[in-house]
Amino acid sequence: MSARLSVELWLRRHGRALPLVLLTTTVLGIASAATLWPAPAPLTVEAVDGSRQLEERHRAFRGMLVPRAELDARQRDVLGLAARHGLTLGRIDYADDNNAAGRHAVATLQMPVRGPYPEFRAFLAEVLAAHPALAIDDLAIQRDSAGSGIEARLRLAFFTEARTEARTGSHAEPRP
Repeated sequence: MSARLSVELWLRRHGRALPLVLLTTTVLGIASAATLWPAPAPLTVEAVDGSRQLEERHRAFRGMLVPRAELDARQRDVLGLAARHGLTLGRIDYADDNNAAGRHAVATLQMPVRGPYPEFRAFLAEVLAAHPALAIDDLAIQRDSAGSGIEARLRLAFFTEARTEARTGSHAEPRP
């Protein structure tokens, strides 16, 4: 059977509207697929001023630093939050070191902490939310010997403005 005869028989059986519907459906399918197909990636990438971008990031970092005059108040606030959560603090060691390359300083509070684990987690979440220039520098947690809570060794680091001369100290009690 010839191709022409096959097409004529098909048109007589199915009518002339069916080929029109199939053609329209095919065209719409191809058009919708073309809109969903991702655009080709550009062959070139726009140049970026890396030094300007780096300076903007440094400026944002320096804007976040704790002013030297506010450091004592921020450290007292951390200790107050620990007390408010019912945590017991041991001997607190303070340190303050300049980072010459970064033009900032890092003031640390190192302390043992005892108390219930949920309260410790709540304390960490609250203190990190309240002080964006604070980081957990070191943390080690274990169950206490009585099994009623945890014992943690915690070192918190405040990123502060650089001090003209670095000072390191250790105190048995928090600063007033």
